[in-house]
Amino acid sequence: MSDTIGELDKILKDIKSLDKNLGKKCDELTQKLADVGCEYAQKAFNAAIYHGNNDSVSVRTTGKGRSRTVEATGPAVLFIEFGTGVVAEVNPGDHPEGAEHGMIPGSWSRGPQGKGYVDSPDHGWWYGGQRVYGSPPNACMHRSKQVVRENFERLAKEVFGRD
Repeated sequence: MSDTIGELDKILKDIKSLDKNLGKKCDELTQKLADVGCEYAQKAFNAAIYHGNNDSVSVRTTGKGRSRTVEATGPAVLFIEFGTGVVAEVNPGDHPEGAEHGMIPGSWSRGPQGKGYVDSPDHGWWYGGQRVYGSPPNACMHRSKQVVRENFERLAKEVFGRD
């Protein structure tokens, strides 16, 4: 009987150890996924096609444990992510989540309900001495989310595949 109790005690200790280790590994996986998303998003914002200053966008991870967020901040984030102006109206489907977030063609551009309406015969703006026609949606955060999904299995194997 004492052998059985000793074995049960060992099994309980092993289970507690596994439970503690599992939590740490989940935290580690979450951090790695957030880091991948953050790195991709920052590079994408830096390389975005935009008639403005891409350097004003900063991407970072927030949160702790198993609750992490990748966030982009800066005055041009929405313009870069969802596009602006005439170019955005020509290519309305370039951002798969635009309508979901209320960023549809005309909402930030020359449309009658647009927040940046320009009454010009050739529809455009002057920026930095040049005639510009808006910027296409770059979907940096949307694509970052896809990259995180694509790396999930590899990172999970990396984290959980070792003792």
